[in-house]
Amino acid sequence: MKSKFEKKPGSIIHVEVELTPEEFKAYWQKVYDASIGKVHLKGFRPGQAPKELASQALDPEKIFEQAANDAVRFGLNELAEENKWTVIDKPSVTIKGDGTNFKYEVDLTVFPEVTLADYKKIAKKSYEEFSKEKKEITVTPEEVEKSLEFIKKSGADLKNFKSEEDLKKSLGDGLKIEKEERERDVQRLKVLTEIVDNSKMDIPQVMIEKTKAQGLNDDQAKRNVSEHLVIYKIAQLEKIEPTPEEVGEQVQLYAGHKTEVDKHKLYDYIYGVIQNQKVFEFLEKQ
Repeated sequence: MKSKFEKKPGSIIHVEVELTPEEFKAYWQKVYDASIGKVHLKGFRPGQAPKELASQALDPEKIFEQAANDAVRFGLNELAEENKWTVIDKPSVTIKGDGTNFKYEVDLTVFPEVTLADYKKIAKKSYEEFSKEKKEITVTPEEVEKSLEFIKKSGADLKNFKSEEDLKKSLGDGLKIEKEERERDVQRLKVLTEIVDNSKMDIPQVMIEKTKAQGLNDDQAKRNVSEHLVIYKIAQLEKIEPTPEEVGEQVQLYAGHKTEVDKHKLYDYIYGVIQNQKVFEFLEKQ
């Protein structure tokens, strides 16, 4: 099998493949033998009819079509494995030639290559600046009172609190944690944005279109995909991954005893959430 390929924009690889007559004959023969074994002619047991008669009952075009499909499928699998391509969309294949001169061309959309910026340097500098500029987070009495008023109106059970002062302290602590988490998330997004803006990747349109299904426009979808690709690449390079125990615990927490939950999809989702969290924690330590 001879092949050549050309990289095109959008992480598309145009591949041209040519098989020798002997190579294609091997695929054709396998399909022919399997098909002729299924032919049933009156007066003969299935597979026992003379080949000359059984061959007349076969459709040559269908034999060629199946052999061509097999040749393409196995050939592309071999090329993908050899070149470490991860195909992410259904290939567009064009068959050229016949059994004596079998060729085909195909456009493969592959998982994009990501050339990361110096993410460690960017994170270290950004968090050093953040640490210098960071101000003490406080919660005002007015904020606590407003939260207390909302809690009372909601009809929440407040029996666990010994006094209103204990409740106010708990609310103040909670509000402070919320503020700290919001500030942390803003800083994380700032670091991620800088890494994305200084990295290189050729995003396939199919990834953008799938993300747009979440109600995003083109620019938002492209940014979303870029951020996920950067996080994925950092996790890959730094070998950051959640343990089965970490994911399993969260799956049980989210799913509970609900039988209608697709636990496989939930596992993948929670795996991604935990991995993202670990990547940000890694960047914070640079």
